[in-house]
Amino acid sequence: MPQNDELTCRLLAASAVSYWIERKAGLTECPLYNSVQYASVPTILAGGDDDIDAITVGSTIDGCVIVACRGTLSSTTGENTQQVTLDWINNLKAEQTQVPNLPDSCNAHDGFFKAVNLVKSPTGKNVFDVVKTQLASIGSRAKLYTTGHSKGGAMSYIVAAQLIAAGHTPNAIISFAAARPGNENFANYVQTQMANRFIRRYEVTNDIVPHLPPDLEILKLLGGDNKDFNNWIYESIGQLYYYDLKGNLLFAGTEMGDGFDKSQHGLKKAHCKTAGGFIFVALGKEAPEGDFDEFLATLEEYMAPYDVENTKLAAESNMYEKANWKLVLENNRECYHCAGSHPELLNTILEWDDTNDPRAPQDFLDHYADQAAKWDAEGIPHEHKSYGPGKRNRIVRMPLKKGTKVMTIDGEAGCKKMLGRIQNPELGSMRILHLPNSWNHMQSDHFIVFRVLPISAQESMVTTKWFVHKDAVEGQDYDPDRLRQVWDATNDQDRILGEQNQLGINSIGYQPGPYSETYEFGVMNFLEWYSDTIQKNLKK
Repeated sequence: MPQNDELTCRLLAASAVSYWIERKAGLTECPLYNSVQYASVPTILAGGDDDIDAITVGSTIDGCVIVACRGTLSSTTGENTQQVTLDWINNLKAEQTQVPNLPDSCNAHDGFFKAVNLVKSPTGKNVFDVVKTQLASIGSRAKLYTTGHSKGGAMSYIVAAQLIAAGHTPNAIISFAAARPGNENFANYVQTQMANRFIRRYEVTNDIVPHLPPDLEILKLLGGDNKDFNNWIYESIGQLYYYDLKGNLLFAGTEMGDGFDKSQHGLKKAHCKTAGGFIFVALGKEAPEGDFDEFLATLEEYMAPYDVENTKLAAESNMYEKANWKLVLENNRECYHCAGSHPELLNTILEWDDTNDPRAPQDFLDHYADQAAKWDAEGIPHEHKSYGPGKRNRIVRMPLKKGTKVMTIDGEAGCKKMLGRIQNPELGSMRILHLPNSWNHMQSDHFIVFRVLPISAQESMVTTKWFVHKDAVEGQDYDPDRLRQVWDATNDQDRILGEQNQLGINSIGYQPGPYSETYEFGVMNFLEWYSDTIQKNLKK
């Protein structure tokens, strides 16, 4: 693992993964999990009151051992209020304590030090034992890294210091918005021992955490004799990369030389636009061209009935798929395979893409006309709107099977509270397509958002999110498992198809075949957009 931006990004991803310890789905469900390139699921160590302290130790496919310390807990559901309170109490235990096996007066934050040394693996091992075991399993080529965010960043320095004392000096320590871990002697010890290694800390303006606990200058403002502060003065560690909220690099240490131009090393800019509760991000140097703004205006109009501002996330899944992202999209763009692959989905969904579908029979068109009259009476937009090459951005409302309301296993409501100003439970499904990576189903009582994220040439992550009214109560108004049932099954069925297709393409006997102009016109639209985009980029 090189000491550059790739290292920073992978350790940032590892820090994010550590926050998923409390989640039912587990570490592998974190969208950034595969970015770390773990060889297997990391070991989880937890401890303290109510397991408020946690660390992951994982080996990667390129021979690294990454120690990622979890930051302070937050509560979005109110279910872990006690844990959050205890965590903040420990954060305030800022009196310093001597770190064992370090020189005298190398003192660390008492709360953070105890957090590191209280965590245990399921087999009762501490973090240092787990690290040693994983280093030994890799051998001489192993590299060791510690990282963390906020409280976890401070803990990463304390872990590193104790590993150094035990003869396992990390190759790098990288922290993000880290609190200060210890006194001047502690900081000097770590920096001296890491003199030929790599220490970097990332901070942004207006974030108070990296300034806590305070240094001498802050303490002086509180008044009193300096000697009273001896056990309360803290220091930061490592080369500071300091950014403002616009991404400008403000400071990069004092040893970068006269030729270093801060203006050339700011955070990368991205073009962002919003509409209908969605955020669209373009990572290219140039903003998207064409009729994208027209699509956003239509999206805003079509999403208005759902009042997305007053919804909440009810469930989320992240499915790893051993297939190229284009295979995932191709599979999504046709229902040729539906009859033989998706029994749960076909309980409610109709196979036809829209009223322009060349396969649409008259009874479907009559059903659509009947539903459209009800939508018009309620002021619900539904006409097919397409934008861009290959109908890149598309919105259309389609009815579900007669007698069904939403995409649940039995077609009945998934949530007792309908969304926004919607009154008709048989609203069908408003389908939103945004190439290259998003498709969505908006319904009367909940909506489903899909995103595919390329991981590598033959790996993808499909994220699915289910949203309900913000006032809906889990277990009373909706059951997350029931909401998920249809699309959990459908996603897994599509995963198998995608992975089998990938294996076929990898075969020396693979030969491309033609597409069906009736069943697979959506795939042809996707390829048209993709080819057009590639050709334009090649000309630049």
